[in-house]
Amino acid sequence: MKVLHVNFSDVQGGAARAAYRLHRALLSLGEDSRMLVGLKDSDDYTVTGRESNFEKAIAVWRPILDSLPQSRYPDKGKTLFSPSWLPLGGIVRMINEMNPDIVHLHWICGGMIRIEHLAGIRAPVVWSLHDMWPFTGGCHYDDGCGGYTRNCGNCRVLGSKRRDDLSFRVWKRKCRTFSKMADITAVGLSKWITGCAKESSLLKNRRIKNIPNLLDTTVFKPFDRQKARELLSLPQKKRIVLFGSMEAKKNPRKGFNILKEALLFLKRKDAELVVFGSSEPVSSNGAGLSERCLGNLFDDASLAALYSAADV
Repeated sequence: MKVLHVNFSDVQGGAARAAYRLHRALLSLGEDSRMLVGLKDSDDYTVTGRESNFEKAIAVWRPILDSLPQSRYPDKGKTLFSPSWLPLGGIVRMINEMNPDIVHLHWICGGMIRIEHLAGIRAPVVWSLHDMWPFTGGCHYDDGCGGYTRNCGNCRVLGSKRRDDLSFRVWKRKCRTFSKMADITAVGLSKWITGCAKESSLLKNRRIKNIPNLLDTTVFKPFDRQKARELLSLPQKKRIVLFGSMEAKKNPRKGFNILKEALLFLKRKDAELVVFGSSEPVSSNGAGLSERCLGNLFDDASLAALYSAADV
């Protein structure tokens, strides 16, 4: 079976890493797997990205251009919102030219694909839900609004009090587009998001499966703690509390502030907080532990070593 994975990036970001792991796992099983991305950072020949410098430059600008409709909402919150309105791009044409048996969509925002163009995909579609965007009116997380169970509008993320706002118009565009897609299966990567999809007005009548992300257990396995700390220049004699996510410190949904409040109760000199996924400078801000930031980790071997280096 010829499987084509489609994602904004091949190795940058959580969804990209998950999609790429799945792609490589299928290849290791002898399946005909390919990956198509808007921005390619790896040198993997099984991943197809933009070829010319002009196309690469346009791909970098597309997320900024795609966000322009939100400028009409001065009270918009920090949660990501994607209207996916940009024309052209050619991704769906490239998908059909590659002639896969299955198209596996992952995170396709950032101006990568116009919503209406999804109906032009000729092969059956499997869509992994890396966030809530596939079944909302544009927000990637609904901030507890619940509007996706109806038809959006009055969008909390946009700070809007209008029923016919941008979120309602995006919801209508998705509704029209999905009605033209006969064969689409949604995959929830957690039980929580699977339940949300089943309650959503856009996907509740579609096939929805709960299949967690996979991990390569030849990489993600226990490693000697002392050696791991030596490799990462971490202290050998301290207890290490590890926290990590994309935008670890900036995104309140990740829970970093809650962790910092909890650590105030420890106030131990023999422990250290280690943060990855954030490049912000070290700042104690009254935390109970000393703190260091490792920035972003771009390979699974480093990530696995870091997990082994931690106590909790």
